[in-house]
Amino acid sequence: MDKLTKLSQHFQANGLVPMQRKAGGRKNNTKAFTFEDTGHTVRFIKNFAHDHGLCLPGRVPGFKRDDITILPSAYTKHRVYRLYEDYARATGRRVICKSSFKQLWLELCPFVVVAKPMTDLCWKCQSNNNKIFRSANMTNAEKNALLQEQQRHLSQVDEERALYKRMRDQAQVVAGENNLSQLETTPPNSRPVHMHYSFDFAQQVHYPNMAAQPGPLYFLTPRKCGVFGAHCEGVKQQINYLIDEGISAGKGSNAVISYLHHFFATFGLGETSADLHCDNCAGQNKNRWVLFYFAWRIQQGLHSEVTLNFMPPGHTKFAPDQYFGMFKKTYRREHVSCLEDIAKAVTMSTAEAKSNRAQLVGLEDGTVLVPTYDWQAFLAPAYKTLQGIKPIGHFRFTSQDPGACFYRTTLADQEKKFQMAVQHEVERLPPMPQQILPPGLPRARQVYLHDHIREFVAAHKRDLVCPKPL
Repeated sequence: MDKLTKLSQHFQANGLVPMQRKAGGRKNNTKAFTFEDTGHTVRFIKNFAHDHGLCLPGRVPGFKRDDITILPSAYTKHRVYRLYEDYARATGRRVICKSSFKQLWLELCPFVVVAKPMTDLCWKCQSNNNKIFRSANMTNAEKNALLQEQQRHLSQVDEERALYKRMRDQAQVVAGENNLSQLETTPPNSRPVHMHYSFDFAQQVHYPNMAAQPGPLYFLTPRKCGVFGAHCEGVKQQINYLIDEGISAGKGSNAVISYLHHFFATFGLGETSADLHCDNCAGQNKNRWVLFYFAWRIQQGLHSEVTLNFMPPGHTKFAPDQYFGMFKKTYRREHVSCLEDIAKAVTMSTAEAKSNRAQLVGLEDGTVLVPTYDWQAFLAPAYKTLQGIKPIGHFRFTSQDPGACFYRTTLADQEKKFQMAVQHEVERLPPMPQQILPPGLPRARQVYLHDHIREFVAAHKRDLVCPKPL
């Protein structure tokens, strides 16, 4: 007799009452975990992911979702479960078994994933791990030294990541308290608030671009467009500067400073104090010219205080990468023929239109919209170089001591002072540096675009993107 027949006979004889279990058979003495047990477990997983998760791009290779939180590869599910066990016992809560823990994680927290080992980009981490893996024939003292070295490195990385998250969270609280919801033109140093920004270059994109790419285009080099992003953590908005190859003056410090200067003047919230995060690229961000610029900015009264923080090499994933990832995901699915189409892809990449915004640096015909200035020649006579900045991770500039640079290598170090400005030379500086004229496209590049790329551009955009060579 099948189960449905039994249920039907029981209902006809007894009505809507539960069936009584007959004696015999196997008994399950394990007490099922309650809704509260499930809630405590899920909250632990979410809080752990919030504290230890990496801020990665919107699209991560190997993962289909773009709203995921990735844990470092060292935090496997087994290791997280052991930490959960210790937490539950310390707080007097019930400990569920490992299989149930993993099942709840899979069903209720699918957005929390563990990074694959290949996604670890830090060479120091890789070197230390390789040494540890090959430590079978080492003495206990040598093994202990390797483990301590890796632990020191990871502890420093955790401190730097915690600083970034703390500054980000504080900026969001400040934005909420002051009803700041979007980037807009605000006079500099006019709003007594503390705000956090981050900036970075993305890998360049090409146009024209087709979702269904024809075979010949794969072997050609279409017109290039660089992308520089400046992100405001408080209002969760990013300005993406789109740099056509005919307008580009390179990715050096002159370009970075010019885009930052335009960003603060055009989109800044007018804060008196600004915290900034960026990576350790010496040619773009970590150089004397960027330090000179922020010292000059303080002396000009454009900010009252600025901190410039560099993330540890190999651990530099932060908010701009997330928005770059969302833009690239949309860009790959669109038919792009010109800069205007790329700007539309930037705007369409987020649910809220103003979260990811585009700013053209120039047009295809050479018209300049965001000028690039020669900041190196402008600032060099008035400021002195701080030697050995490569290992230094934190710089601070304040109007209470204009012209001085306060710095420290790690957060635990004592802050030191360096008098960077030569005051009588600063007073002689003109208001702004000279503009660098765009180089334009070389004739050979114009011929290449006209002869090989023009046919792939939309008909009404061909004369704009791939005109007849001059």
